[in-house]
Amino acid sequence: MLFLLPVLLVIAGLLIIPLNKKQGYSFMQDNCLGKSNWIYNRLFERDENIDIAFIGTSHIMDAVDEDVAADFMKRRGVKRGIANLGYCRIGRNMDYAIVKDLFKQKRPGCIVLEVRERENRDGHMDFGYIADSRDVLTPVMLFNDNYFTDLYKGIIVRLEILKDNLLGKTKVGRGVVQYVRKPDSAIADVGQLDGIKRERVTKWEYSKGFGRWFYNRYSFTYIDNICSLAANNNCAVIFLYLPGYGSIPQPEEMEFYMARGKVLLPPRDIYDNPANWKDQDHMNAFGSVALSEWLAAEIIRIRKETN
Repeated sequence: MLFLLPVLLVIAGLLIIPLNKKQGYSFMQDNCLGKSNWIYNRLFERDENIDIAFIGTSHIMDAVDEDVAADFMKRRGVKRGIANLGYCRIGRNMDYAIVKDLFKQKRPGCIVLEVRERENRDGHMDFGYIADSRDVLTPVMLFNDNYFTDLYKGIIVRLEILKDNLLGKTKVGRGVVQYVRKPDSAIADVGQLDGIKRERVTKWEYSKGFGRWFYNRYSFTYIDNICSLAANNNCAVIFLYLPGYGSIPQPEEMEFYMARGKVLLPPRDIYDNPANWKDQDHMNAFGSVALSEWLAAEIIRIRKETN
């Protein structure tokens, strides 16, 4: 205890250092084609508001084209600022961290939150870089097996900030990689997709019992935190089901999502069309256009019903 106490005090002292968000987001630039820098720029540096934000993983990054959705709405007399804030890899804590920054900087009226076949119990590998100190120190601890990794990354980014302050630097000392969305027109092999579909259908097993409850606590807590932030800011939450090709027709935790907002299940004629996929988990440009236009129409319909 005596040995650990100074270490813990140093860690706590470092995490008291205010997080430079630009520094934090830049630490993630080697992942996801530099999307983190784009997200920072859209949230913190660009003046235009975000009315509708898409939150999730690479599934929503590839499936939703914000320009297509905005253009579809504009042609129907609905002008909205739209931002696809999806970021590669799974982790509800990352969704929560991005949503917190979103509400600090913008005034969204609607969040579209990606859901998949099954919730994932693990946190995101980059969470510690952009999370506020309190969220790094006191996450959903019982279920967080990445706690020490998050703590390490939270300390590393703050050490960099401390170093920059001591040396008198006025800007982030890392090269900035800019993300550019490049629609991919590649089409996956139909035979391979059909084989994956058969395998997914035959091998899928629904979770149940204590294990299902235990493993969902981590994700569910962050989803509830997101919903609370949205409610406090008069913002609607819509859940968008984005499974891999040939997966189950609706998410395993459908009832949980329905109790917290509208749940959108993409039309099967879009999702069952192999021409809309570049691989077994990600849509291509053709699928993205079709899904984005359908999604824009659904958002318009939902907003009319609730207003």
